[in-house]
Amino acid sequence: MAIVSLFVAFVLFLVTSEVLGLVALCTQYPWLLEENEDPCLTPKWTWIQCNSDAKPRITELHLSSKILFGLLPDFSSMDALQIIDLSLNSLSGPIPSFLGTFPDLQELNLAFNLFSGLVPDSLACNKNLKLSINGNTNLYKSSSCSTPNTPPSSTANRNTGTTFQTPTTTSTKKSNMPVILGSTISLFVVFWIAVGIFAIFRHKAKTAAAIAEASAPGSVGNAKMDIPTEERPINARSSNMSP
Repeated sequence: MAIVSLFVAFVLFLVTSEVLGLVALCTQYPWLLEENEDPCLTPKWTWIQCNSDAKPRITELHLSSKILFGLLPDFSSMDALQIIDLSLNSLSGPIPSFLGTFPDLQELNLAFNLFSGLVPDSLACNKNLKLSINGNTNLYKSSSCSTPNTPPSSTANRNTGTTFQTPTTTSTKKSNMPVILGSTISLFVVFWIAVGIFAIFRHKAKTAAAIAEASAPGSVGNAKMDIPTEERPINARSSNMSP
């Protein structure tokens, strides 16, 4: 009955989506109810913060150490939430996936509860969310959204977030220089060895050709032996005649 009257009172002051979320929480944890029918007006509820819209939206839930236990009820209809603090309670089971659906959520504190299983990627991979899950011993994160390692050729400035590229061209050239020089010198040596061998074979070929030409019939060295007797000079014939 108290929850029904609370629902009617909330409708008068809050956006319907906020009402549904508060009813879900207060139904499971009745001790969260406070005296004021409008949680956003003075005296405000101690665990709620609202904005200043004509129909206020609840932007923060501060439920640390509120003796919350068991499975967390779904209050995803409170879609203006920016901060949710559920730390230091006894909430159990897997972390509800609806906690990753709040479009403006900036901080989510689930520390020191009894949550177990996989942290939803919608929370673990959200770079804009400050997520606290320490103190839950049976939680683990998927590797699907792990930050890749920083390439060794770049260094990050942690203060400014600026990444500077480290020059690698010079070091690469220096490291390759001995290989390049070695290859060039080897080719140079092989080239001149080939030239020397070619010159030696050519010289031998010329020498062999000259020897063959000199020893061949009709060569200049054997000219006297090849001239007929009648064509020899007279003095040569006389010297061969007996007295």
